[in-house]
Parts: sequence; structure tokens; C-alpha cells
Amino acid sequence: KWRRETTKNNKRLFYSILIFIFNLLSLVKPQGLIDWEKYEDENLLVAVYIGVVSCQTTLKLRPNNNFKYINSCFQKDFHFGTYKLINDTLYFEVDKNLGFMDKSTYAILKKSNEDTSQYRILDLYRNPKETRCISFFIKKINWQELKKQK
Repeated sequence: KWRRETTKNNKRLFYSILIFIFNLLSLVKPQGLIDWEKYEDENLLVAVYIGVVSCQTTLKLRPNNNFKYINSCFQKDFHFGTYKLINDTLYFEVDKNLGFMDKSTYAILKKSNEDTSQYRILDLYRNPKETRCISFFIKKINWQELKKQK
């Protein structure tokens, strides 16, 4: 009887230690152990919008006219599509309607008031009839490469 109880306690101790390690890992590395970004193409433009309850929406424009739309609120949602740049306006094409994007979504790049040579704001409009927009802060932009995309 004593030997059976000891085995049972060892199992409990093992599972407790395992759960403790997983909880500790989630505190130390909340984004995960693997950095998936380093396996992806370079970003030509990275724009971020932080909304209510610290929900973050990130828009990443990639080469070959592809984009990645990431919405991280209570979970991370990834959506992909294509874009076309005409002057300072981006036209997006998505397969299905997402949060604030539908099939006729466009964005206007706006320059900074202080430095008119740099784009700092990306205003995203749901469709041409919409008067309301979401203003993204542009964290990174490679304007020369972005203009080369056809």
C-alpha cells in the first residue's frame, strides 16, 4: 500500500512541475519560443493601430503586392491579401470582409506636419462611401521599394 501511494505522489509531483514550467515559460516568453517573423519576407511598410483595451491591429505590406493584416486582441487573427499603390493611395483586395476591411478598402498615406518628406500616418477607409477612418501610425516605411511594386 505504501509503495502505490508513493508512485501516485511522484506522478502528481511530475505533473505539478510540468505545469509550473509551462506557466513560467508563458511569463518569460509571452510571444512564444519561435520568432516566426524572421522566416517571412521583409516588410516594406509596417503600420500599427492600438485600439480599446490595448487591442492592436498591424498592417504589413510585403513585396509582390502582398499584405498581412494582424489583429491581436484576445487572440491573434491573421489575414492576407493583395494591394496596389497609386500615388499615395493604397487599394486593398481581400477574399472576405474582415473587421474594418472589406473588398473595396483603401488607405491614404499622410505626411508628417513637421517633416513633409516622411509619411507618418496611414488612414484606412472601409469603402469609398465611408467618412470614418482608422489612423495607423507608420512604424517603418521603405518608400523607394514600395513605389517599385507593380
